[in-house]
Amino acid sequence: MFFKRSESGQILSGNGEELNPLEVGAFVHKVMRRQLRRSGRHDRFLRTARQTGEATLTWGFVRKVFDVDDHQVTIHGWFSEGVFRLYCLGPQAESAVERVNKLLRPSLPSWWNVARKRYSYKARRKREDWLRAKRQRLEKKRIERAAKKSDQQKRSAVDRAFVPSPISLKRNELLTPQFRKSRIFWREAIRSTVAIFDIHGNGRYTARELAAQELWRSLERSGYRFAQYKRRGFSLRFDLVDGIWRGDITPIHISCTKDNDRKEYRRMRAHFRDVLLGIPKESQAVRRGLLYDSSERIAA
Repeated sequence: MFFKRSESGQILSGNGEELNPLEVGAFVHKVMRRQLRRSGRHDRFLRTARQTGEATLTWGFVRKVFDVDDHQVTIHGWFSEGVFRLYCLGPQAESAVERVNKLLRPSLPSWWNVARKRYSYKARRKREDWLRAKRQRLEKKRIERAAKKSDQQKRSAVDRAFVPSPISLKRNELLTPQFRKSRIFWREAIRSTVAIFDIHGNGRYTARELAAQELWRSLERSGYRFAQYKRRGFSLRFDLVDGIWRGDITPIHISCTKDNDRKEYRRMRAHFRDVLLGIPKESQAVRRGLLYDSSERIAA
């Protein structure tokens, strides 16, 4: 079924000037855009023509161009005694009829469908081979990345091996190790910092919380190697023995600014002397067992 437009604008088909409802429905359905069909204007046009005997539909056939009004198409139809008389008017009427004829063009011969299927099979096989090769390349790259990542982790594990922080001259302060043969716990380091520097709470945080916050920030900045507390030119530093964080029972070495004229230094010596030596020998043995591992207990 093909449509052609006469000079007066009337649409003719194989039945002459009259169109049956199927032909009119096919034409209106093909000539309208999907958005208009979904909005119900196609069904409303046919229903109005059947009920009243006459219906008109106008819409923009192509995208509107600025200052140009040749984008509209108008369909005017009459219905009587089961047949339609349909007119297509407007600047884009020829394009509308051409679109419908193009969409209603008969299908290609059977030999074309066979060739198309054969081509589709070859194209599908070609794509499957390409996808298989692509998956193999991606799998190979994934294995290489995993191996490279494993090597990097091994090297980084060696690089991250703990190295005790040296006592060095920094900002004109010389730190000296104290009580070289003794160790303390992290919780004792916090309590000792409060006692040595005479820290007081501020109403919001206790003295222990203030000292723990500053020591913890210093420990994070040093990469869990040491924590330092400094006031009035006196520095007290706690070095981790083996670089392994064990919470409150982490073993710590002590070093500080050595100056007998400073009250903080004298207070530090007296405080740790009481902590390390002012407890019974049984408690010292238990303490040594916690602070030294099995390889160091015999030497200690």
